[in-house]
Amino acid sequence: MASERSSNSFFRRLLARKPIDSEGSKSRVEELVARHGVLDEEILGQKKLLKSAQQRSPESPLAGDWQTLESLQTSLEAFESEREESLQFVRIRQEFTTSIADTIAQIPS
Repeated sequence: MASERSSNSFFRRLLARKPIDSEGSKSRVEELVARHGVLDEEILGQKKLLKSAQQRSPESPLAGDWQTLESLQTSLEAFESEREESLQFVRIRQEFTTSIADTIAQIPS
């Protein structure tokens, strides 16, 4: 019987409602709603910035950066072209050097 009382007491304490601090809850809810509104505005601003950055328009705040990027890409393509040409010359030089070495090796001493 004593165990029934202690278990009843335990469940009563477990399920008992505690008084709610309504003033604190209201202020917390208001704070969260205000933060939510600020975040919505910030998200919209970031989406607009991203959209303008992706459009590559002259009005974009990143227009100068886009021009610099395009200039660098053009320079990179030119350098890669020069590199390929240089590698081609290296291959040709290697073939000629091998041919000359073979010719010299065949000369009787």
